[in-house]
Amino acid sequence: ARATVTVPIGLNQMIQAADLIFEGQVNKVQTRSTADGSYLYTYVTYDVRKVISGSYDKSELVLRFDGGTLDVDLKKIQKSMSPSSPPISQITRMEMVDAPKFKAGDHVFLFTSGNGHAANPVVGFNQGSFSVTDAPGTGAKRIRNHSGHDVSVGKNGELIFLPPAQTKAH
Repeated sequence: ARATVTVPIGLNQMIQAADLIFEGQVNKVQTRSTADGSYLYTYVTYDVRKVISGSYDKSELVLRFDGGTLDVDLKKIQKSMSPSSPPISQITRMEMVDAPKFKAGDHVFLFTSGNGHAANPVVGFNQGSFSVTDAPGTGAKRIRNHSGHDVSVGKNGELIFLPPAQTKAH
């Protein structure tokens, strides 16, 4: 097992670290194992609504994340195998702590870097992942961090996370 420490980073650091910043909607989440079954990757497909920074001219983007959960019933598979078959050595769940979690339909604002070779292509693990919703009554965009706190930007470019007690419905 490996440990990861997530160091808090500010908006300016996220902008500098990101090779692509975009707003989009999660279209599909799919976990697959390597050919030998020893490692899992989750592929998240986004419909790109708006590129904020970086170059990307397609309407769809797939980000690869280490880990995930396979929807596989190994006991059922083993029962259907012949006794002479080699044993299955398949990982079915692998989780990265502090990695963002996505589901189809999520509207997100992401700071990304290193897609395809980084364990987690979101800058700062979950820090570069924001949910976007419509504020009740106004239709304005409401941006929240991974903990569900409303986010605003300070005068020096720092992200300000409002504690739950101060988070207001607009």
